[in-house]
Amino acid sequence: MKSSYQIPLVKDTISDQELKKLAGWLETNTQLTKGPLVTKFEKAWAKWNGSQFAVFVNSGSSANLLMLYALVLTGKLKNDRAIVPAVSWVTTVAPFMQLAMDPILCDCDPDNLGLNIDHFRQLCQEYRPSVAILVHVLGHPNHMDDIREICREYEVLLLEDCCESHGSEFNGQKVGKFGLMGSFSFYYGHHMSTIEGGMVVTDDEELYTIMLSIRSHGWSRDLPSKHSQGLKIKFNIDDFRNRYTFYYPGFNLRPTELNAFLGLGQLKKLNSTVRKREKVYESFKENLSPYYWIQTSKGSPVSSFAIGLIDDDLPNIVDLLEENSVETRPLICGSIGEQPFWEVRYGRQVLTNATRVHNQGLYFPGNQDMTKQDIEKISSLLIRHRRGTRPQSLHNLSIVVCTKNSAAYLHKNLDQISVASPEAELLVVDADSSDETQKIARKFTRRVYSDRQKGLSFARQLGIDNTSRDFVAFVGADDHISRKTLIHMLNKFRDDPQIVGVQAFTVLLKPRSYWEKTTQQIFELLLNREGYTDVIGTPCIFRTQVVRKIRYDPQIKGGTDDTDIGLRLTQAGYKLYKISTPSYEQQLMQMSEFINRWQFYGKGDAEFYRKYSPNWTNLRKIQSITHPLRKYIIFGTAEFISAGKLQLIPGLWTAALARYYGWLRRTISFKK
Repeated sequence: MKSSYQIPLVKDTISDQELKKLAGWLETNTQLTKGPLVTKFEKAWAKWNGSQFAVFVNSGSSANLLMLYALVLTGKLKNDRAIVPAVSWVTTVAPFMQLAMDPILCDCDPDNLGLNIDHFRQLCQEYRPSVAILVHVLGHPNHMDDIREICREYEVLLLEDCCESHGSEFNGQKVGKFGLMGSFSFYYGHHMSTIEGGMVVTDDEELYTIMLSIRSHGWSRDLPSKHSQGLKIKFNIDDFRNRYTFYYPGFNLRPTELNAFLGLGQLKKLNSTVRKREKVYESFKENLSPYYWIQTSKGSPVSSFAIGLIDDDLPNIVDLLEENSVETRPLICGSIGEQPFWEVRYGRQVLTNATRVHNQGLYFPGNQDMTKQDIEKISSLLIRHRRGTRPQSLHNLSIVVCTKNSAAYLHKNLDQISVASPEAELLVVDADSSDETQKIARKFTRRVYSDRQKGLSFARQLGIDNTSRDFVAFVGADDHISRKTLIHMLNKFRDDPQIVGVQAFTVLLKPRSYWEKTTQQIFELLLNREGYTDVIGTPCIFRTQVVRKIRYDPQIKGGTDDTDIGLRLTQAGYKLYKISTPSYEQQLMQMSEFINRWQFYGKGDAEFYRKYSPNWTNLRKIQSITHPLRKYIIFGTAEFISAGKLQLIPGLWTAALARYYGWLRRTISFKK
């Protein structure tokens, strides 16, 4: 099959040499309908996948139908409720509708696009389904450990749609082995091809024999002898009548010998195909992840079907690739909940992550025949496009606000955030406030979480782990941040792919008291410095994928959580940057609030010192201990004098002393 594209989604899955062998086989074999080669291919596939049994059918779609119908016939389903993936394929979901079950859509994971663990658990708790099916989207395995644990907890039978993931593994085990049954597709555009064809694998002998029967009308001809004889005895059927006796209301889903002949040849090169596809995926991931959302998972290898990309500039990216003869497709079905066949029966269903895939997802070639030049061409096109396009959209942004008894000013600030960034995702993580904070927060977002009073670091990471966008912003409950500032921060990521965090300058909003004015001058003269830096704090934006891997340390409960994660990010080779665009902080601060703020930072200093000092030199320890002295009392005093802020120097020194006092108190608490 020749394509008009220079870089097609698939090239010659079936080679000219294989077609010549097929032609020779056709000249010497008279049986073309299902026969011994089908059985031989089934056994070979089962062995390759590490399964006990395999059933070859005429398509991957038929494989899905066969799996579910066999399960229905066993009587193992405790009810008609089934969880199905929102990001999947029509014939992953359609069998549940065709067999009069009650399918319930599960949102997708923001990284691997499989089942979203939190949503899956919630649905299992609420609906107590009998069965769930998942898709390893574009070859990326789901979070299989978590999913299987949830299935065990709620007694849910698990099916796997592996039609895009031949050879992908999770924790050393091939996909298709994690559930009760797994399906594969051998359509021409897949990893290997029998022209049309599909396979079901299972370790359950009862399901295996039922599938053999219902694949061929429901008769017993294809069953192992003991099973065939058992049915004849049970229903008192003689050998003659058994030829046309049907024990189940079956289908005709049979493949041909021709399909099996091709499959046996294709299977011989599948391991090589898997390695090549993984290498292509890794190349694109390395090239494009600094600029775009790229699908990631814990699979190894990832036998990538194609390269998935999600971006709000989808129409222009598709036009760019197509104009340069690169074939593209929507990211499979997008969201099933927004497909007409679902909407007609159940109504339109919007799910946070799946809807984003639906509106912004595409995939492009990642097949085993791609050359280095192909990969470089696509990568260069996309990188140049990203560098030259309009400013970042806030559709890619999640905003996390961490709160504790913030009712006095939270409504005004969340309202301002909603106006500045209505398309951004908003989350609030609260420290079990005793005032109206949570009630106010729920007026603006349903995404309100409790940090169970485990500290700011824990709260920040909880926010990160529950976001679904490429970038995550931390905005203080007392911050007033504009759309302009958010966009300027996002734009900075385009200047350097190694930048993973950007902070805006902090400016106090209309400082009135002595302590507010002192705080403003500390920010202006000592902290607001544009350029690359070792530490950034609120308000800031991070690349979500990076801070899901390099995480906030929950043991750092004081005000140096940003110093701690900044150190580990820079040690990993990433960069942080401060821009001069301002964000305004609203404070009603008297002396007690001022001292508490700097004591909080001192508490973090003590935790940071305790964590890292055992591996420090004596000089490094001295530098850490003297940091407030040098930064505030020595350097800071000089800066305040130079700026003519002599009257605020006592406040500056108070900040330094409060920081040391916080350090001392936290250090003493370690020893108790």
